[in-house]
Formats: sequence, structure tokens, C-alpha cells
Amino acid sequence: MAEQVGPEADELKSSIQKQLGNAYYKNGIAFYKAKDLDGSLAVFDKGLAYSKEIGNPKLEKKFANVIAQVRAKKGDALRKENKLDEAYAEYQKGLDVKPTCVKAFYGQGLVYKEKGEMEKMMERMDQVIKNGEGDSKAAKTVSAAKATAARALLAKAAEEFNAQKFDQAGKYIGLATNYKPFDEGTMEIFTQFTEQVKDIPEMADAINKAKETRK
Repeated sequence: MAEQVGPEADELKSSIQKQLGNAYYKNGIAFYKAKDLDGSLAVFDKGLAYSKEIGNPKLEKKFANVIAQVRAKKGDALRKENKLDEAYAEYQKGLDVKPTCVKAFYGQGLVYKEKGEMEKMMERMDQVIKNGEGDSKAAKTVSAAKATAARALLAKAAEEFNAQKFDQAGKYIGLATNYKPFDEGTMEIFTQFTEQVKDIPEMADAINKAKETRK
């Protein structure tokens, strides 16, 4: 009706658009609080499409942010059920709407960790750090990414050491130090491992370098 009236109703039209956008958002949140992730995503997706239709970048960003967070939440649930490929796909959908979503990158990093793909895990954790460093809201996820990556790499180093692949073990120790400073738990793991291998000549250089750079 406002459009039919013409320019005289532009202010009313703007108000209606704002209220409709807020309605989509609040409805989506209601589904989310009811733990209906698919229901909330269906509403948020409509809200995102609507914000693009009316050319409202601020509203579009708001919907993109919340969709990415919910997609990451859904990905977490699937990952805990060991549905790793499905979880990865959900995280990617979150990144499709918000390419800097640290929780989605972190989720993908955890998927690769579970699959034992260290290089790809590091790529995703590095993205968490790159996009989240300096953002107080992302601080916990950044810290978790550093700790998770470092511990996974130290575990891989121990695995290679037990297989007497000392060069590979040293390589993974070195890579772990890229995620310094170590938190208390990671530092404890590092200390235990270095104590176990300190008498192995082939490990000496890698251990000494790691001790110099871990903090």
C-alpha cells in the first residue's frame, strides 16, 4: 500500500521494512531458543534474502552474522555425532555467508584434526587466528584454536617419535611452537614429551629450538 501511495509514504515504507526485518530476526531467535536450528535457519535465510531485496546492508550483515553462528552450532552437533563430512559442509555454509566466521573455521579445523589431516587443520586454525585476533568476542575461540593446534601437533610428534621417525617428530614439534604462547595445559604436555625424548640425540636440536620459542 505504501508503494502504491508513492513518495509521500516513503517514511512509512522505511518503517515497515525495518519492522519486517526485525520480525524475521526475532522469529528466528525464537526458533533458536527452542533448539530448532533448522527452523531458525529457514527464517534467517528469508530475512537475509529480504534484506538484500530492499538493499539494506546493515540488516544483511546482521542476518549473515547470525546465520554463520547457527550454521557453526549445527556443525558442532554433527561433529559430536562423528558425522564429519556433514559437519564440514555446515561450517562451509556458514563461511559462504560470512567468510570471516571464526567459529566456522574452528569447526573445520576440528574436523581435520579428527581426520588426522594436520596441514589442513593448521590452515583452518590459522584462519581463526587471522580473523579473530584483536576481537574480544572471538578471544576464546582464538585461544582454543592455538591450544588445539599445538596439542594436536605435539600428539603427532609423539606418534612419529614412537615410530622412530625422529625427523618427522622434530618437524611437528617445531610446527607446534607456531601456536605460542602455550597455555598451561599445552605447556604441561610439551614438558612431559621433552622429558621423555631428552636422551635421544636425534631429537636434541628440535627440542632445544622448541624450548627457545614456545613462550
